[in-house]
Amino acid sequence: NLKKVFAFAASEKADDAQMRIATCYHKLGDIEQTVVEYKNLLRLYPQSDYADEARRIIIQLEKQP
Repeated sequence: NLKKVFAFAASEKADDAQMRIATCYHKLGDIEQTVVEYKNLLRLYPQSDYADEARRIIIQLEKQP
């Protein structure tokens, strides 16, 4: 379970887990929750290697009707 990673506050994998959660929602077609999870990634891990990708996807999804 990816959410278990968050139990380890200092985990270097936390941003990776957050990215995977967002990706899972995206694959399920839940666009609203996908955007929420990517925004969580940006809020919690602004220096993440995934930040640019998260921003790009958020912009793309928010443009969709």
